[in-house]
Amino acid sequence: MTFSLDGQFLASASNDGTVRLWDTASYHQVAILPHQHPVLSVAVSPDGTLLASTRKKSVLLWAIPAQQEVGRLEGHIATVNDIAFSPDGIRLVSGSNDTTVRTWDVSTGEEIGRLVHLAKLLFSVNARIVGDLMPDSDLPDALRREFENNGVFLPETATVHFEPLSRD
Repeated sequence: MTFSLDGQFLASASNDGTVRLWDTASYHQVAILPHQHPVLSVAVSPDGTLLASTRKKSVLLWAIPAQQEVGRLEGHIATVNDIAFSPDGIRLVSGSNDTTVRTWDVSTGEEIGRLVHLAKLLFSVNARIVGDLMPDSDLPDALRREFENNGVFLPETATVHFEPLSRD
């Protein structure tokens, strides 16, 4: 589950095949977005206009005001476990049991990057800045290049973080 950045609503994922939106001022449910399959993760874009949700091997994009599906991100070959928007809302990352982390362009729905053959299954994708979990020198070259090019960092905990890049 996740809050909108402004804190006005909460989005919850459920095994009953729904995403529910809740008004945080009144504690009332304001929408139900049907999925037909258990939903493992939800994410809200920084501007609060889009909601992303997992559906088996894909990610669904929803226009929050209209409460309608507006896109699908497809390409994973196993269950998508978690998703996160980049801080600017332009990209979204998804982590899957297919041992890949994929980066998507939200406006086009196209996959723009991929980390493959990860040693562990990916269970969590996190867009919050957590700090230095692993010294830069410990990063494998492929992961360091991906981080430098796209702002994606994959530490040993099998979590992905978006972090601003400093060129100091």
